[in-house]
Amino acid sequence: MKILQINTIAGSGSTGRIVIDILKTIQSHGDEGVIACAIDETNEHDKPYIYKVGGQRNPRLAHALAA
Repeated sequence: MKILQINTIAGSGSTGRIVIDILKTIQSHGDEGVIACAIDETNEHDKPYIYKVGGQRNPRLAHALAA
């Protein structure tokens, strides 16, 4: 099975850590998983499974300016 997770951030914060934990669980069961996010704060081991979406260089700054 192939699973795509979509979240704002990966690797940091509560939901960012949760998507990484889910990814590791998916992989431990022999399935394929990737994460699509705007902010990537993962370690080098997880980078092959992360797809950055959005065109901003600094999505946090863009969000702050929009707010």
